[in-house]
Amino acid sequence: MAQIIFEESAAPSTPSSGYASLYAKSDGALYSKTDGGTEYPVSGGAKAVTFTRDMTTASGTQAVTGVGFTPTAIIFVYAISGTAQEGVGFSDNSKAGRNRNYLTPTGWFVGEQAISASMSSGNYQIGDVSTYDSDGFTISWTKSGSPTGTLTVYALCLRG
Repeated sequence: MAQIIFEESAAPSTPSSGYASLYAKSDGALYSKTDGGTEYPVSGGAKAVTFTRDMTTASGTQAVTGVGFTPTAIIFVYAISGTAQEGVGFSDNSKAGRNRNYLTPTGWFVGEQAISASMSSGNYQIGDVSTYDSDGFTISWTKSGSPTGTLTVYALCLRG
């Protein structure tokens, strides 16, 4: 079987006029660079990961790894075990356009954090992506009140 092997490195300098370069960066993805200096990913990709959050855990950060690349956007689907509380959230690497729809005890809610798990009024965990990392991302959590249960989160990480 024929193959081309690229050594991972930093982006090269801009190629001469009329040429383009192809290279692998430290995130494991292939990129091309035009003679105008514009860098493009050669292909996108996606990977789904699952993680949990004990709802009694204090505010803080949680690193999620195993993605294999730095995501550019993430779609979250989540639910609190043993309840009807569920939601869908979104985040992109500019940290703009975050939104969520989640089911509260009184109906659907739309807000600005990627993840919002509410047990009852004033008892919740909200989470937002604080960093996009080379093998995943980090969520910054804020706890309010005394929520209980286990939050299970499915994250579809996109690269492209």
